[in-house]
Amino acid sequence: GCIPYAGIQRVSYDWLKKKYFLFDRSSSASVSVNFGIGLLSSCLGMTASYPLMVVRTKLQMQGTPGHPRNFDGTWDCLCQVARAEG
Repeated sequence: GCIPYAGIQRVSYDWLKKKYFLFDRSSSASVSVNFGIGLLSSCLGMTASYPLMVVRTKLQMQGTPGHPRNFDGTWDCLCQVARAEG
């Protein structure tokens, strides 16, 4: 959960900042631009990592009372979740 999110967030933040400075040649970005870039990069990181957190939680819960074993591993869980929940 944490490592994919942080990696994607950091890479997308740096990429978006570079793209911004292609259009604005100033030496620094305003607070609102930095906030917007941070918000967008955080959304990208969460969008990419959230499905992995769902899979991790489902795998951790299987076999506990009220949660039968339904998955044969990470890939199987990811495929079943994608089919059932989109």
